[in-house]
Amino acid sequence: MLWCFMVRFVGKIRRDYEEKVIKLRDKQASIMFLISLIILEPVGIGVALISNSTADLYKLIFYGIIILLLILLLFVTTKFKINFFEWDFDITIDNEIIKIVWNHQNGVVTTKPINKIKKVVDYGAYYYLFVFRWEASHGIICQKDLLVEGSLEEFEKIFAGKIKKNS
Repeated sequence: MLWCFMVRFVGKIRRDYEEKVIKLRDKQASIMFLISLIILEPVGIGVALISNSTADLYKLIFYGIIILLLILLLFVTTKFKINFFEWDFDITIDNEIIKIVWNHQNGVVTTKPINKIKKVVDYGAYYYLFVFRWEASHGIICQKDLLVEGSLEEFEKIFAGKIKKNS
């Protein structure tokens, strides 16, 4: 599906929005670690018991404890995390591609097809676009007051059916 318009957001993301997104990403990472631990640890313990290897069993329990400590550390450091740079983006949504220029990282350019966007959450002052889980970046933040081209109505048409209001 092709659109005959373009939506573009340019500028620095507000610090409080950055912090919310960082907390959300950390929470997602913790959940993925925890799911991995819940699935892999019992399998490993079962294999260690079948092979009658107590050394392997102790290693698995030790690794499980390490992973749990890493998850805990992730939650604790999120409360004290300081971002030393400002997120400065130039995000263009044109046809079926999202082009992101990372101005705060020497103009690195990434592109994502629109079909890689799983859902869009409207947080009032910004949209957060969730990219499919195994992508390098987990999401894209589009701050509404940084819109320089197109309109919010056009943005919502592009992502029709995927936008959910944050309640």
